[in-house]
Amino acid sequence: MKAACAVLTVAGLAASLAAQPRIAARMDCPATVEAAQQPRVALVLEGPQAAPVSGRLTLTFTHNAVNGADDPAIQFSNGSRTASFTLAAGSTRAEAALQSGTVAGSIRITAALESAGADVTPSPAPACTITLARAAPVITDLRFERTGSGFNLYVTGYSTPRQVLEARYRFLPKSGYQWQPIEIVLPQETLSSRFTDWFRSGTSAQYGSQFTLLQPFTADQNFYTIGSVVVTLRNAEGLSAEKSVTFP
Repeated sequence: MKAACAVLTVAGLAASLAAQPRIAARMDCPATVEAAQQPRVALVLEGPQAAPVSGRLTLTFTHNAVNGADDPAIQFSNGSRTASFTLAAGSTRAEAALQSGTVAGSIRITAALESAGADVTPSPAPACTITLARAAPVITDLRFERTGSGFNLYVTGYSTPRQVLEARYRFLPKSGYQWQPIEIVLPQETLSSRFTDWFRSGTSAQYGSQFTLLQPFTADQNFYTIGSVVVTLRNAEGLSAEKSVTFP
């Protein structure tokens, strides 16, 4: 008889846990984000709770790049693709920062909730999707290096489709020298394969869509009359903003 009472007590407890109500909640995220940004996302409860609520945010990424790859830089600020949170009783909002990376695609964030030891995640689970669109290349740095036969130019940047089709170099004279600006274009048939090889290599995957383009130039004594160079890059989405460097 005592054993039967114990069974009834356990069954009652199980029924009580099973009846734990799901908590109404939603994800609050920007619909779109640009590359190399740190947007914030939030889990929002529809109302305050009497007990603390904890849980976990999980991030997944699906690329939309020409030369596809995951981007390990797309993660929460803790360096992981999961982030834990705890809301005190009465609190309704938990925020987390993430890094958007440099590869075009969709970032999806899903939440799981727990309270008093029970899973209280609503069905469907709170989730949101952030889109990082394909865009024109971005040049973040341009560096000059003198060599024995001329000079090298190092163009550093990123291209969210993981594609670069063309590079333009416009050379301008130093003050006091009279010659027309010279423009050199590295056309698609020359440049595209170089970038395709890079973006399809195993080495590039760890860098998202980032790259450094090294272009050597051979120059005669007139090299010393060059004052600066202006560089632009193009992919199928458009032309980058100009980046310039002054020659020493």
